[in-house]
Amino acid sequence: MISNPDLARPPVQSHRFLILLGLIGLLIAGGLWAYLRQLSIGIGVTGLGRDVSWGLYIAQFTFAEGLAASALVVLLPLSLHEAAELRPLALFAVLVSIAAVCTCLLFILVDLGQPSRVFNVLLHPTPSSLMFWDMVSLGGYLVINVVIAMAFLERRRTAMREPRWLRALVLLSLPWGFAVHTVTAFLYSGMPGRALWFTTILAPRFIASALAASAALMLLFSLLLERLGAIESGQRVRQRLGVVLAYALAATLFCLLPEFFSTFYGRLPEQVTALTYLYGGLSEHSPLAAASLLAVTLLLIALLLSLFASATRRETSRVVAAALTLAGIGIDKGFGLIIAGFVPTPLGAVPAYSPTGTEWLVVGGVWGIGALIVAVSFRVALESNATQGASPLRKQPAAEPVQAAGSPPA
Repeated sequence: MISNPDLARPPVQSHRFLILLGLIGLLIAGGLWAYLRQLSIGIGVTGLGRDVSWGLYIAQFTFAEGLAASALVVLLPLSLHEAAELRPLALFAVLVSIAAVCTCLLFILVDLGQPSRVFNVLLHPTPSSLMFWDMVSLGGYLVINVVIAMAFLERRRTAMREPRWLRALVLLSLPWGFAVHTVTAFLYSGMPGRALWFTTILAPRFIASALAASAALMLLFSLLLERLGAIESGQRVRQRLGVVLAYALAATLFCLLPEFFSTFYGRLPEQVTALTYLYGGLSEHSPLAAASLLAVTLLLIALLLSLFASATRRETSRVVAAALTLAGIGIDKGFGLIIAGFVPTPLGAVPAYSPTGTEWLVVGGVWGIGALIVAVSFRVALESNATQGASPLRKQPAAEPVQAAGSPPA
C-alpha cells in the first residue's frame, strides 16, 4: 500500500473551518427557534391545513432522500464494475449518505408536530403501513452506512485490510439503497385519491432522479476534495460520475413522457387538473407553473451539457451540469411534486398553500444539521492517516509478513 501524506493534513485552515461552523450554527439556531415556536403555538404557524397536510417539510424530505443515494452511485460501480478511480471517494460518499438520511429523519420529526409520536412507529409497529416500512428502510440504510463508514475510517487509520464481512455489507447496501427510494415512491403512489402520484412510473422516476442528484452532488464534492488534496485523480472521478449523471438525467426526463401521454391522451380529469396546475397553472392558481417549467428547463440544459462534456471532456460543462441538476431536481422533487399532489381536493377544489417564514427557518435548520454532519465527518476523514492501494471492496490477498528495519530480505 502507498501512503498519501496529503490525506493526513487538515482539510482547511482552522479559522476557515471555525467560520464555516459558525455560519452553520447560525442556520441551526434560526431553525431551532422556529421549531420551538411551532411546538409552542402549534402547526398553525405553518401553511399546512386540512386540504394540504404535507407541505415543505415532506417535500424537502423527498429531495433529501434522493441525496442518500450518494453512496450508491459510488459503491455500485466501484464494487461491481471495478471503477478503481472512485475508490478515494467511497468513504466521503458514504458520509454524505449518512448526513442525508439523518436529514430525512429530522424532516419527518418536524412534520409530526409532537416529537413523541415518532415512538409510536417503534412501540406499535404496523406492517400493513408503508410509513412503517419507510422508517425501517431508512433506519436500516443508516445503520448499514454507519458501519461501512466506520470500517473505512479504521482502514484509513491503521492501513489494515478490511474484514471479509465488509464486502458483503457493501453489496447488501446496494439493493437496500434502491429499496429506500422504491418504498417512498410506493408510499405516494399507493394513494388513489392523489391523482398526480397515483402512477406506476413514480418509483422509476424517484430512483432515476435520486441517482442524478446524488451523482451531481458527489461530482461537486470531488472538485472540493481535489482542491483540499484528498483525491489526486479528481478529473477521472468526475468523468465517471458524469456518465452516471447523463444516464440518470435522461431516465429522469424520460419518466415525464409517459405521465403526459397517459394523462392528456386518456383525458383523465383529475390527472389533467393536477398536471395542468403543476406545469401550466389554473387561472389564478399558478404559483408552481413557472418554477416547475424552470426545473424541467434546467434538467434539459443539464442533460445537454452532460452529453457535451462526455464528448469533449470539458470540465466546466460537467460542473455546471451538476449544479443545474441539483437546482432542477430540488425544485421539482423538493417542492412541486409534493404540493401539486393535493390538487384537486376530493371535492374538486384547488387549495392554496404557501410556506410561512417559520417553515423556511425550520427547513434551513434541518439542512444546517445535515451540513454540520458533512463538515465534521469530512474533517475527521481528511485528518485520518489515509492509505491508498487495493480496493476495499475486493477480496484481498493474504498480507505479507512485516519485515523489521535492517533485516535481510526473505
